[in-house]
Amino acid sequence: MRRRRRRPVRRRPGPRPAAAGDLLGRWYPADGTAQGRAFAEFADGGAWTGSDGCNGQSGTWAVGPGGAVTGTSGMSTMIACENVPVARWIAEADRAEIDGTDLVLHGGYGTARLVRDLP
Repeated sequence: MRRRRRRPVRRRPGPRPAAAGDLLGRWYPADGTAQGRAFAEFADGGAWTGSDGCNGQSGTWAVGPGGAVTGTSGMSTMIACENVPVARWIAEADRAEIDGTDLVLHGGYGTARLVRDLP
């Protein structure tokens, strides 16, 4: 009897630790909160700018081995709006992963998932 070869099952790769280059560019909350007004933009050199939906925000960031991340947040305006906690996600994150095309930040708040394109 002849045995049939099984085709290998293609699995979606799981999350992997983020590297600094992975974060570069503009990211939006994956759930579409604030319809594109909330974002974080990571620049080469370790600075980030963004918005919680209406207030400008900024700070610094760095990614180390294994996706270990450190971030700060600076001054922000205080207009009431959606107030998506983008600055908190960055400042309190301790690990960053890339899951497919999404950026996932892990911290004491749980996880924050961001995407490059508007949902």
